[in-house]
Amino acid sequence: MPAPYSYRSSSNTIADAWFDLKEGLERHTLWTNLGLQEVKQLYRGSLLGAAWIVVSFLVFGAGLIWFFGALSSTDARWFAAYLLIGLWVFQYIATVITGACTVFIAAEGWLRSQRLPMSLFAYKLTFRNVFNLALTGLSVALALAFLRHPLTWGALWAIPALAVIIYTSVWVTLLLGFLTARFRDLQHIVITIMRFAFLMTPVLWVADELGTRGKFANINPLTHFIAIVREPLLNGQVVMFHWWIVLAMTGLGSLVTFAVFARFRRDLIFWL
Repeated sequence: MPAPYSYRSSSNTIADAWFDLKEGLERHTLWTNLGLQEVKQLYRGSLLGAAWIVVSFLVFGAGLIWFFGALSSTDARWFAAYLLIGLWVFQYIATVITGACTVFIAAEGWLRSQRLPMSLFAYKLTFRNVFNLALTGLSVALALAFLRHPLTWGALWAIPALAVIIYTSVWVTLLLGFLTARFRDLQHIVITIMRFAFLMTPVLWVADELGTRGKFANINPLTHFIAIVREPLLNGQVVMFHWWIVLAMTGLGSLVTFAVFARFRRDLIFWL
């Protein structure tokens, strides 16, 4: 049984929202255990268990490389690394976005029966997604070793890039969780958009090969989040253009999310 939530209610919604975020973060033992339990439940009775995450990623990636590699004019090994790294980051982002749409809806029973910080469920979902990110990252590491892809010290820039993406996934989960709890049709809209985004994001194709059309990829926010991880690992480079856009979106998104969280936190239970 989780410890009772030190609930506080005051006229200061900003202080209450900050307290919720802090209290939820401090209950890391609870949300990590809940996240691991969901993973175990998903693969219970399976022969490979969570290793299916690795296997399915490698099989899917190999199929995409075989087909789309034939359409690319770049070096085959380079394109394989390009596609796998991009797919790795995109799958994490897509899982975060689609999962965020039901984070509070799925937690309705918990929220109605116990006093728990609402942010706890965003942390739990983030932990589960990061767990999958780590396993698929192992797949990418094995593939890069197999491809004998050279890594330089510049590849270390992928670490802060992943940290920014993981942080971003927390506020995206909170924001979409609130919006879809209030507007249920938004979940289906988001799922449809993400299917289309997979084709419109430079994962399966290289923007430079498309000439002027490839420049339109910069309009897609996902392009920049993928680039800050892929460029260091692929070319050992840091492209600050992508970093400035990512940091701007992260900062603005954090402020908007906190404002929504503070304003509507008390209303969430009535939307479920």
